Amino acid sequence: MKLRTYMFLIVFTTVTVYLLIYWQKRLEINDTLVVYFGRPSDIWSYVTQHWSQILEGSILSTGVALVSLLISAGLAVIFLVLGLSSEGWLRSVERFAAISQTIPILVIVTISFIVEKSLLKKFGLDLGLAWYCFIPVSIALFFPPLVYGIKGVRDIDSNMKALLRIWDAPQSWRIKRIYLPQVLPHILTGLRVSSTWAVVATLITEGLIYGVGGNQYSIGKGLMRPFSGSLVAGQTPTLVVVATLLGFLVYYIVGGVQVLVQKKVFGLAVEQEKNYPITG
Repeated sequence: MKLRTYMFLIVFTTVTVYLLIYWQKRLEINDTLVVYFGRPSDIWSYVTQHWSQILEGSILSTGVALVSLLISAGLAVIFLVLGLSSEGWLRSVERFAAISQTIPILVIVTISFIVEKSLLKKFGLDLGLAWYCFIPVSIALFFPPLVYGIKGVRDIDSNMKALLRIWDAPQSWRIKRIYLPQVLPHILTGLRVSSTWAVVATLITEGLIYGVGGNQYSIGKGLMRPFSGSLVAGQTPTLVVVATLLGFLVYYIVGGVQVLVQKKVFGLAVEQEKNYPITG
């Protein structure tokens, strides 16, 4: 297995180096790739000249993605508690969640921006870019944790549900003591699913509300520039790499939080059982 891994790395590195040399030396200046992405040497120049902006934009996008994930988890719990009031409510919540995901993110961003801007204007407030991103990004991310939570409820052992009926346990007690603790791993799994596109949703939202926040720099705004006529050599490939790394960062942060929460709530046994090898 190690030999196969080393061979893959060698081949991957060789191909990557060849493509970078070809891109740098062989492509014509009017080639589409060079026009929109510059050359590999431009990446280093852009990073050294704009590293503070890149860092500022990375912190902004990562912060928006993580806070939005937290808000989406809270929304999922609220809707789940509402749905657990009755079987009919649970089905209605599930349908509502599905419908919310069919609405294009452009529409969600536009409506939330208009509402927020109107409210802020009424109270004489002017907030930064991040505040306009939280609502649409959270809406885009809350579907998986809610659906996974609903699935967790439906997967609860029927004998347990029968006992709760026999004991005539109050619904509020069932939700607090049985249902929510049981479905917590499912909600966290759904949240980890959402984390895979949390940065993508953030960047799309930042790009759509391009003019908000004045001169505040963001990765999403920077990625929109190749299509707006304001292009800086090396900017696009740099931001593509940065955005990809941020996506992995957010995913691993959420995965780590999931492990810590499950250890805290359920102890080490559950984590060891989940990680037990399936082969060998």
